[in-house]
Formats: sequence, C-alpha cells, structure tokens
Amino acid sequence: MHGEHAITMRVVQACPTEGLSYRLPGLPLSFAEIAQQIYADGLRFVGVALGSNIGDHALTSNGADWQKPELLRKCTEWHEVIVNGFRSLTTDELTRDVDFNSERFPTVLMADWYVVNMVHHRGMMCTYLKSLRVDVPKIYVS
Repeated sequence: MHGEHAITMRVVQACPTEGLSYRLPGLPLSFAEIAQQIYADGLRFVGVALGSNIGDHALTSNGADWQKPELLRKCTEWHEVIVNGFRSLTTDELTRDVDFNSERFPTVLMADWYVVNMVHHRGMMCTYLKSLRVDVPKIYVS
C-alpha cells in the first residue's frame, strides 16, 4: 500500500497546478478529483472492513480550489487512515466475510481492492498528464 501510494503521489506531483482542474473531454472527474476518488474509495473499503463509516467519502472540491501541496498532504492523510484501519484488523477479522455491493467477500479483499483501485485511477491520471503534454513519471523503476 505504501509503495503504490508513493508512486501515486509522484504522479500527482508531476501535474502542474493549473492541470489539477483539467478534465478530459467527456469525462466527469478532474485530475484532482481522481486523486481524491482513490482515497474516498479506500476509506469506503476500510470502512466495510471495519464495519463502520470512518470518514466523509465525498469529494471535497472540483480541483479548481486545490493547491498541489494541499492535495498531496490530504491524500497522504487519508492514506494513513486507510492503512491504519487495515492494520488494526486481526487475522480472524481479515478472514471473515463482509457484505460489499450486495455480495459477500473475505475482508482481506477490501485491502487488495484499495491497491488495485489506486493503480486503476493512477492510470487515469497518467492519461490526463499525457493529454496535458506533461511527462509521466516512471512508475515501476527504482
């Protein structure tokens, strides 16, 4: 989770501030909203795992109001809440089934979905960067 979050933050860092409110034609979310969506979904996933609502899952702005340092800080704060929530679960809690989208899944899948969802949305943000003619950071290199 931490490795994927760090990569996601490099992608956000690569976006010029004026690009945070950019939307690809025909798509509903701005670059900043996609970044927020990653962590809103993560809060929802860990909330399902914990059996509680652990925070506001709504997007907080359309991206036009964000400054990059604030967006990076907020996403990192949300990420830490998510990670700490998953870390708080015992082995028994991670293996019990939970209801999610009208189906039952082992709780541990909520943690996996957070990572997979982050990768998916990060790919969207990279597409936005290409459309903005911004160099996409190298993703999986050391």
